[in-house]
Amino acid sequence: MLNANSRKEPLVCYLLFIAMIIEVPYFNVFLMASFLMLVVYVLKRGHKLIINSSMIILFLFGVSYFIFDHYLAQSATYKMWYVISMVSIYACGFYSTINISEEEELALKITNSVKFIAIVYTLYVAVTLVYSISSGQLAISRNPLNIWTGTLRAATHYGTMLVIPLAYGLWLAFMEKTSKKNTSGIMLMIFAATVAVMTASRTILYLIPIGTLVIYFYGIRREGVTRQYVNRLFAIVSFVSIGSVAYIFNLFGIKSFFMMTSLGRRYLRVMPQH
Repeated sequence: MLNANSRKEPLVCYLLFIAMIIEVPYFNVFLMASFLMLVVYVLKRGHKLIINSSMIILFLFGVSYFIFDHYLAQSATYKMWYVISMVSIYACGFYSTINISEEEELALKITNSVKFIAIVYTLYVAVTLVYSISSGQLAISRNPLNIWTGTLRAATHYGTMLVIPLAYGLWLAFMEKTSKKNTSGIMLMIFAATVAVMTASRTILYLIPIGTLVIYFYGIRREGVTRQYVNRLFAIVSFVSIGSVAYIFNLFGIKSFFMMTSLGRRYLRVMPQH
C-alpha cells in the first residue's frame, strides 16, 4: 500500500492501515479498514475493478476456513468482514503495484511498506506490554491485556505480531551495510526475544534462530563466503556457547532469573519430572 516518492498514498489510507494493525475495535474499524482503503484507493486512482485468480483463491480459502471452523464464537457478520478484509488488503497491494514497471521502484516501495508495518507493530506491542506491566497483569499471567478493552489476549497473538518486525530486524542486522541499520536490526531482535520471555510465546522464540539461519545462508548464497560472514558465524557461535554455559551453571543468576519469567514457568511445566 505504501509508496515512495511520486506515488504517495492518500493520508486516510495510512490512518486506516494503522487502525487495522493496532486493532481499533470501535465499529469494527480494524475489520473494515482494508475494505475502506480499497475503496479510497480505487476512487482516488480511478482504477477499474480487476479480480484475479489469487483474489478468488484467497476468498475461497477464507470462506472454507470458517465453514469448517467450530471454535471461533464470532458472529457470521464478523467472519464475513474478516474474509472481505483478507481479500481487500491483498487487492490494495495489487492495485498499488499495477502501474509500476521499474524493478527498483517496486523494491523501494516494498521496503518502505515492510518498514512501516514493522514500526507500527513494534510500537503497538511495546505499548501493550507497558500497559500490561503497569496494571500488574504480567505478574499473574503471561497473557497481556488489550489496550482498547482491557480484556485478556492470547500471548501467542502478540508473538505473531512480531513476525514482520523480526524479519525486518534480521534483514537490517545481516544484509544492510551500515552500523546504524545493523544496530537497529539487533535491537528489534532483542525486543522480539524480550517479548517472548515476558509472555512465554515460544512461537516467536523459535523463529529467531530459524530466521537467523535462513538470512545467514541467504546472505552467503547472495554474496559468497566473505570475511564478514565468517566473523558473524564466530559471533553467533560464541554468543550461543557463552549463553548456554551461563545458563547451565547459573552464572550471574541467569538460570534463576529465567525460571522466574513467564517463559521459565511455562518451560518448567513441560519439562519431565524426575
